[in-house]
Amino acid sequence: MKIQSISVVVPAWADDGNCVNNCRFCVSRMHNSEDKYVHHSNPPWGPAYINDCIRRLTFAHQNGCNSLLLTGTTDPQINRKFLTGFANMLNKMGNPFPLIEIQTTGTLWDDRTWEQMEWIGVSTISLSINSFDDEENFWCRGHNTRAELSEKNVYIKSFCEEIKRRGYNLRLSLNLTKWFSCMNKMEVFDWAKKFGADQLTFRKLYAQEDTSQAKWIETNGADEEWLNGLKVVVQNLPLVRRLETGVAIRAYDDMSVVYDQDCMDKTDRDDNVLRYVILRPNGKLYSSWDSKASLIF
Repeated sequence: MKIQSISVVVPAWADDGNCVNNCRFCVSRMHNSEDKYVHHSNPPWGPAYINDCIRRLTFAHQNGCNSLLLTGTTDPQINRKFLTGFANMLNKMGNPFPLIEIQTTGTLWDDRTWEQMEWIGVSTISLSINSFDDEENFWCRGHNTRAELSEKNVYIKSFCEEIKRRGYNLRLSLNLTKWFSCMNKMEVFDWAKKFGADQLTFRKLYAQEDTSQAKWIETNGADEEWLNGLKVVVQNLPLVRRLETGVAIRAYDDMSVVYDQDCMDKTDRDDNVLRYVILRPNGKLYSSWDSKASLIF
């Protein structure tokens, strides 16, 4: 078995497991899992739990994984207690993951957050946005006005500038809403360059049938014809490299570009290669987001 990346699920900081955002297309809310021990519970940081997590992290590393992604059903940077414990865990291991990325909407970052990113060893910040316009971006995240997050929120342009100023790699992950499909396709690339992106990921919105999120995507997702056109544009860009799972990384003006057609895709090019494994807050390792049957150990 070869593992390309390990996703570490940071549990919600709130006891009820709720997110500070209410993204109208949220994949986690589609599944609406009742497995609180998998998704939301903050773990006990005892020796047994730490050892269990280290065993799983070591397993991934021994199977060729040197890339780690901090993610969650909420913005992961908000749960400082978990991140502090996790940073200590990595430090105890001698941090075998040189490539550490965090997914975020940019919500509720402050000086302490930046300090934690440095302590953990984060090298790439993946900023998930739904539009290059602040107001539209807030609305898609479930906030009606800027005032709902007030000064605690970081706006797109200034946050991107701060990421670059501090020396992090900036990945812009664009959730492809209809706002983008109202733009010329090449204009989207140029906007990403304007914000300083080193890496650009296009994400076609995932829709699970018979959910309120799927209905929202049907009305507010990017136009299918535009998406197909964008896919062709990306496919015609120069190839940088192709991962063993078949994911193609391409180049536009020194910026790497990936088109993610299905964030829940389980198709691998090689049966012995896993695109990712998932370390849940219960300290166990899985190979799939939507099934406990994918338990590895």
